[in-house]
Amino acid sequence: MLNPQRLCNDLFADRELFDGNLRPFTEDFLLRTALPINNPGGIYNTLLSDTTAKYTNYFGKMTNEMTKKAISEGFTINMNNARSAVEGKLSQLQGLIKFKFGEEAGVYQDFYPLGMDEYYQAKVGVLYPLLLRFVNAAAANLNTDYPLEVTAVTSLVSSFQTARSAQEAIFGEIEAIGSGKEEDRKLLTVQLTTNFLTIALNNIDKPHRFDDYYDPRYLPISRDADEQEPVVKEGTVNGGATQNIDLTGINGNPDNITIKLFNPGTGTLRYYFTNISGGGPQTTFTDVNAGEDIEKTATELGVSDTATFFTVQNLVGMPSGYKVAIYV
Repeated sequence: MLNPQRLCNDLFADRELFDGNLRPFTEDFLLRTALPINNPGGIYNTLLSDTTAKYTNYFGKMTNEMTKKAISEGFTINMNNARSAVEGKLSQLQGLIKFKFGEEAGVYQDFYPLGMDEYYQAKVGVLYPLLLRFVNAAAANLNTDYPLEVTAVTSLVSSFQTARSAQEAIFGEIEAIGSGKEEDRKLLTVQLTTNFLTIALNNIDKPHRFDDYYDPRYLPISRDADEQEPVVKEGTVNGGATQNIDLTGINGNPDNITIKLFNPGTGTLRYYFTNISGGGPQTTFTDVNAGEDIEKTATELGVSDTATFFTVQNLVGMPSGYKVAIYV
């Protein structure tokens, strides 16, 4: 039954109404109330225009963010390739420089004060100054005898910095989009609450009219007040790795255990049950793309008497967050 205290809150900020439901719910609401029979005399024109604007603002930003995250993956690959190329060149030149100047010479130390490991192990954010130091040393000590090598390494370092700058720029754009996203979602859910209460007031003696406006599948306020809250599990899984999701204490008929799968990262996550802790063979799995959330039963995810380890696998090279909500 409806909990009346909920009417004093932002009804559609309920954590049950994830973006995967919020979007089709809002679209369904806009389509339904746009019908003349559900908008007598245009009384809901303002609600429609306000809801449309807030819907477009929030989900437009989400779409833009997902697009830029996909682009950022390509930029990261380009940057990693450029780094590998310049490190390969520095490794190739190490023998030449060691032969020409001697490993103990001060000139050699200008190039490799800590050996190649300094370049290999440097975090990407501090790598460019180290490479620039190498380029300056090459220009000062190799340009007379090996001008082509100096030109080559200078070009590779420049390519790395260009790729790194492009990656940083797209990361900045993603951060700028995401900074106001929660506020935009709040504006949308408050508008949906306003719509709901306005329609309720206009149809106070005709509750059946709600069927003309709302699909109850998307309404979190239709849940019983005493219904169990979901168990939420979340964490981080490294690139190309798997992670067990602890289901200790969660029992019941697998057909009645609903698991909502989320992917708050930028790559693709794969969820499944397997018979081996830490990941193993799977015949049934669900892939969730960046920004998606998908609902499955435990049975649909492949649980069985032998396949009892719930697993998330990161299918890309970068670490990613994961999240699931389990309902029994």
